Amino acid sequence: MGQWLDARPLLLWVLLAVTYWMLLIPVCWYRPLWHDELFTYNFGRMSSIGTMLRDIPRIDLNPPITYLLEYVSLHLAGPFATGRAATITARIPSLLAGFIASCGLFIYLRRKVGALLAVVGVVWLWQTPFWGMCNEDRPYALFIAFLVWLLIAWERASQPGRSMISLIGAWMLAIGMMGTHFMAALVLPAFWAAEAMRAFRAKKIDLPLTFAFVAPFIIPVVYHSLIHGYDHMLFPPAFQANLHDLKLFFTKLPGSTSCLLVSMMVALLLSRASPPAAESGTDREDVVAPSLWRFRPEDVVLLGGILCEPFLSLLIFKLQHSAYFLRYALPGTLPLVVFFTWLFAWRFRSHWKRIAATAFVIGYAFLFFANYRSLLLLLLDHDRATVQAVDWRSIDPQLPFVVDSGLVFVEMNHRESPQFLNRVYYLTDQNGAIQYADATLFQHEDEVAEIFGFRAHVEKLNEFELQHEKFLVLGSYSYPENWLLRYLLAQGDELRFLGEFKNNYQAKELYEVTLKPRS
Repeated sequence: MGQWLDARPLLLWVLLAVTYWMLLIPVCWYRPLWHDELFTYNFGRMSSIGTMLRDIPRIDLNPPITYLLEYVSLHLAGPFATGRAATITARIPSLLAGFIASCGLFIYLRRKVGALLAVVGVVWLWQTPFWGMCNEDRPYALFIAFLVWLLIAWERASQPGRSMISLIGAWMLAIGMMGTHFMAALVLPAFWAAEAMRAFRAKKIDLPLTFAFVAPFIIPVVYHSLIHGYDHMLFPPAFQANLHDLKLFFTKLPGSTSCLLVSMMVALLLSRASPPAAESGTDREDVVAPSLWRFRPEDVVLLGGILCEPFLSLLIFKLQHSAYFLRYALPGTLPLVVFFTWLFAWRFRSHWKRIAATAFVIGYAFLFFANYRSLLLLLLDHDRATVQAVDWRSIDPQLPFVVDSGLVFVEMNHRESPQFLNRVYYLTDQNGAIQYADATLFQHEDEVAEIFGFRAHVEKLNEFELQHEKFLVLGSYSYPENWLLRYLLAQGDELRFLGEFKNNYQAKELYEVTLKPRS
């Protein structure tokens, strides 16, 4: 079985493709676009590319390639760029990027360990946080796609007798990676180190290829002068980088880790159950895996350098007291997958075809279980949000409806009706946000609302209090960036809890607020 599959890489690739789209499309359909995705979506819906490029630096830190692809996707989609269909059309760039990245990893690993184990490596990658980024309308899947294909282009451009296409490809992919996300500034130095190792071994510097990894840094230099509004932003302490985040990066990969461990255990049992010759009655070349898995010293340096990215990004974010999320460590998953796939191939090289087939089956079992479990949870959440005894939107419809979350405010402007949004407010107050949440994360929502043309209102807290003595607040007291409920309690205002409602938002607690007279 293993030998038969390994000899048919095209069949394996088709299986990967069918699996990828079959699993991700239903998840995209049922999972609504959330706050960060809606930034990408709203930029993509702008009337012109010039307007979009003008407004991106005002409220977003990312370079523009993702938004350009989103613009093309949504404008080609036409009527399917709004409503429920937008959950898929908006994510098409990420879906395609994730698929292209998976194809690239399959090609890269096939040259190292054969086609069947290459599929196993791709399936292991799909069980890391990368899978979630493939169905999220943000730049991370595209970044990994550029990185994987840059690995391939560099490997070919660093061989003797390289073609001009591989060199041009390395230049374009490196620039594309930096133009997608500034994480590239921490990944490209790994290519410098690899080129330094090549130069040390060859006693000669490959200037054309080395400069391919230096030239992209002109992008952040130029782009930094355009960005404004972020120099003094404060993030809640709970979101700031700490060593626990690094621990999570290596331990919060339950699907991938469990799948790898089970595959290893089964492989050990199989390898001890029969001698190497039992796999094939022919010569040793049929028994032992292909000799394509040898890594050059520069390959090891490159992958080791990419693996340093989570450590470097965490250190920089910690020094800046900035918010840090596991997706910023995503490049580090790639060398881990390559390493464990190679280790698996090397450890069981005498039985590799049978064991590769076994790992293939186990990987698929874990993948399908995890994905359909996620889909089932999405369906249950959707049912709970739509079938309720009381619709929280209809409670006291004459009162202003205040949202104590910048995340929810942006999401509501996409999901709710114009009639409801006419009474929705988000309140800003720099001092209050700092005092009660140690954050100024959403104190520029007025600019966001203006750029994206939101129907809901953004008002300063003191101006709103002068006009409204009684109003509703949807919030979550314990969420780190939410500050309004804490402020109201500190002022001694009357808060009447109306209930906790199932919805598709992070905030679920609804309060009726009556202000006491302000001095």
